[in-house]
Amino acid sequence: MGSQKGMLMQNTLVKGAKANGFFGQGFFFVLPGLIGFCVFFIFPFCLSLVYAFMDKPVGGSFAGFANFRSLFVNRAYLRGLLNTIRFIGISTPLNWFFHWRLQCW
Repeated sequence: MGSQKGMLMQNTLVKGAKANGFFGQGFFFVLPGLIGFCVFFIFPFCLSLVYAFMDKPVGGSFAGFANFRSLFVNRAYLRGLLNTIRFIGISTPLNWFFHWRLQCW
């Protein structure tokens, strides 16, 4: 008797899943987050890629890799890049060391 009830419940769940298909109720719960992710992350990311290859953001023309070439010959940028690499190279191992040292203490 108990197995018949379980079988009936299982058949009902399978039929419900097939009836709802891919766009079942769960999809509509995820939809607001998915829309926000696309609007606030995917769209700006793609737009920044387009701007990276333009000579100016409004009314500009395609510049190709000229923006990146000029970036890597700029002394101020290279100094900032070197400082960032040094900071990461020093602070990251120190943070790991002190984290594990205090964790075990």
